[in-house]
Amino acid sequence: MRFYVDSCVWLDFAFERGNKLNPLHEFAFQFFRKVIVEKHKIVFSKLLVSELKQFLSEHKINNLLLSQFNNLGLAEYVKISSNQLKEARALAFSRKIPKGDALHAILARDNKTLLVSNDKHFDCLQDIVEVRTPQEII
Repeated sequence: MRFYVDSCVWLDFAFERGNKLNPLHEFAFQFFRKVIVEKHKIVFSKLLVSELKQFLSEHKINNLLLSQFNNLGLAEYVKISSNQLKEARALAFSRKIPKGDALHAILARDNKTLLVSNDKHFDCLQDIVEVRTPQEII
């Protein structure tokens, strides 16, 4: 299986976010462990890396993403086309969501991946791409 993982899941893991009722860090950890054990692919883009750079150092991003998954052959980088950018702008405007979230959904759809996120913005994009939370997958 191939997963496009939204930045919120990476940040849940990196910052150990959550609480006793909703341990987002633990869900993210279990999800990433499942990906590694079952040899699934993590698909990512320049947009994801750019979003993570707002909160994490490049070293931390490399440790989270590249070292863990790339070294195991489980990471796959996808490029963003100008048509995808154009579609994302229109989708974001029409559904009143962030452009980045619209672009993540389009990238996941076009690369035939399951989008993994806890972000409620993706609820209105279920007609574009299948979205699941880490806890639904584990």
